Amino acid sequence: MNRRWSVLSALLATALLFCCMPGLLRRLLLDTGRTDDRLKPAVSRTMVVWVTSWLEEDRQLISRLCTDFEKQRPGLRIYLRRADASELTAPDAVLPDAVLYTTGDILAPEEVFLPISVLEETGKSGGLQLGIPLWYRPMVLCVPKAWFQEEREQVQEADRADQAYFALATPVPEKPAVYTLADVPWRKWIESGSVVAQSGVGFSLMLLHCPPTLQEEIAALTPVLRKPQAGEAGICSLSTCLEREKDAVCLPLSPPTGQQARYLSLCRESADAKAFVSFLRSVETQAAAANVHLMPMVEEAIEEASWAARIAGGGEAFVPNAFQMDSAAMDQYCIENFQRCQDPVATLLGLR
Repeated sequence: MNRRWSVLSALLATALLFCCMPGLLRRLLLDTGRTDDRLKPAVSRTMVVWVTSWLEEDRQLISRLCTDFEKQRPGLRIYLRRADASELTAPDAVLPDAVLYTTGDILAPEEVFLPISVLEETGKSGGLQLGIPLWYRPMVLCVPKAWFQEEREQVQEADRADQAYFALATPVPEKPAVYTLADVPWRKWIESGSVVAQSGVGFSLMLLHCPPTLQEEIAALTPVLRKPQAGEAGICSLSTCLEREKDAVCLPLSPPTGQQARYLSLCRESADAKAFVSFLRSVETQAAAANVHLMPMVEEAIEEASWAARIAGGGEAFVPNAFQMDSAAMDQYCIENFQRCQDPVATLLGLR
C-alpha cells in the first residue's frame, strides 16, 4: 500500500512539474534582472543612405553629419554608400531609406521617392514635393590680386605728372581694398593663358558680367576645364578659390541655373528617416555647411559676416528644380526608355 501510494505521489508530482514548467521557463526567459531600462542597450537598427554625387566640397561634411546623427539616435547605425543613380531603378533593386543627390541626377523621381511635407517650392516633380534642398556650391569669380596691383600701378604712373610739390610727414594709411565686378581688369581675360573655367555654365556666367565690348573676344577663348591656379583667373567654387586666398580675390556671383545643389529624398518611411530630414534641415546642421563654404538653404543659419551672406546679398539665391535635366541627361533618358520599348509620348512628356 505504501509503495503504491509512493508511486502515485511521484506521478502526481511529475504531472504538477510539467504543468508548471512552461510558466517557469517563460519567467526565466523574460526575467532580465534588476537592470534599469535606461541602462539597457538600445535595439540595434540600420538606416541605409545612398549618395549619388560625391562632391569634393561636401563629402567630409556628409560623413561627419551621419556620425553626429547616429549619436542622437541610440542604437542606430547609418550605412553610407556611394551609388550610381541608375541603381535606384534597376530591376529588383533594394531601395535605401534615403538618398542624397545633386541637380539632374535622378531621371524618374516619382518611381522611387516618397512625398515629403515641407514648405519649399523646389525639388518638385509632377506637383509632388519629392526632395528638399540642403545646400549648394557657391560659384565665385576668382581673380589674381596681381591683376589689380598692375592696374593700380598704371594709374599711379599716369598721375605722377600732376603730383603736388610738397610731401606729407605722416603717410596716409591705405584703405583695405574692396573690389567689385566693376573693378575687374577685363582686358586681362583675353590674354593667352589667363583664364580657365571649371564648367561651361561657369564660363557662360562670366560672359554675363563681362563688358559687352569684350564679350565676343572672351567668348572666342577655349577655357581649360580645370581649377584656376595662381596667376590665372576663372569661375570656380568658393572652397577652391579660398584655397589660394592669399593671392586671389573672391567676387561673389549669384547662382546660375545649372548650379549644383544638394538634395535629400526618402525611399522608405520610418521614424529614423523622418528624424534624418529634420536633422539635416536644422539650423545647427545648416550652419555646419556654411562653415565649410557651402550655401545653406536655411537663412537663419547664415552669419552676417560669412561668405554665404555676401553671396546671398549679391543676388537671388536661386535653387534649381531637383530633377532638372541637362541635355546629356535628356539624351540618356530617351535612349534608355526607347530601348526598353516604353511609350514614346509618355517618355517625351516625362521631360517636362
